[in-house]
Amino acid sequence: MILTSEIASGAVGVAFHAQLELLINGFTKGIPAVFKLAFKAEQITKMRHEYSIYQHLYKNGVTDGIPTVFGIFDDIETGASALVMSFVGESLCTLKPRYTDPGNEAPEAIKNAYVHLLEEIHRAGVCHGDIREENLTLTDEDKVAIIDFDRAKLHPSDKEMQAELVELSDHLHGDMLEEEDEEDNDAAIDP
Repeated sequence: MILTSEIASGAVGVAFHAQLELLINGFTKGIPAVFKLAFKAEQITKMRHEYSIYQHLYKNGVTDGIPTVFGIFDDIETGASALVMSFVGESLCTLKPRYTDPGNEAPEAIKNAYVHLLEEIHRAGVCHGDIREENLTLTDEDKVAIIDFDRAKLHPSDKEMQAELVELSDHLHGDMLEEEDEEDNDAAIDP
């Protein structure tokens, strides 16, 4: 595994772009991956929870639209843990000029794919718990994915799932982005 660049730092540690190299029939194949590294006990607990949610989703038939997890690994010398998974595209916050600027919304097919994916996750008994542009990804081929399940909840109520769908819709239709821009403008005006 070769770490290439940092993606982000968050509640579960630091995420890096990585290249996973596999030897198959004498040939090396590189696979884009994500390497999440956690050092603190609280981060490691969240990472293990995220790993368990991915396992739950796989067991319940949700395999498309979420990362493929290659494993969780512990370093016995430092106590650090790493979660290694497939790279499933850039986050919508990174792609703002492409799909989230006013007048340049994502095509309906992409919006519908996110809604369908979240409904599938809900049918598997999981509420994501942190739907925002940073956790909605898109590949160059316009394949959607939802990432970062460290705040996910098993067996949510119908009300929680409905609220999450509304939240997703707000993000996809730009309502949340407009509110954030207004808050930024208000902060700039207030001394």
